[in-house]
Amino acid sequence: GKRTLTQFTGDAIMAGSLQYVYRSTATSSAEEVQLVGHRCKLMSIKLHNTDAVAQTIYLYDDTSDTAGNLFATIVVAANTTLDLDYHGAMLGIGLYLKRAAVGSTGANEVIVSAQAR
Repeated sequence: GKRTLTQFTGDAIMAGSLQYVYRSTATSSAEEVQLVGHRCKLMSIKLHNTDAVAQTIYLYDDTSDTAGNLFATIVVAANTTLDLDYHGAMLGIGLYLKRAAVGSTGANEVIVSAQAR
């Protein structure tokens, strides 16, 4: 189901950027959230998977999971952190995130933070 998001600013964030954060629930079901609801420059995406299984994250330039606006499919291996630099790529609609369902019923914890301007 759809989730709410957390938005904050702080010293660790690139100057002039906002950080949008998604944290999964302890469910094996798919989850989705609108991280940024407007046109923006995507600076970076950080993904942290503390679960014992891989997690798949889909990113869309959209307000829903419209296949034609999918711009990244990221598989995050178990117990792995990724830091992806998007160099200010323009998103014309916004940033929509979908986490695929996973086969286990463990912690299923993944945290995704997006820095955007």
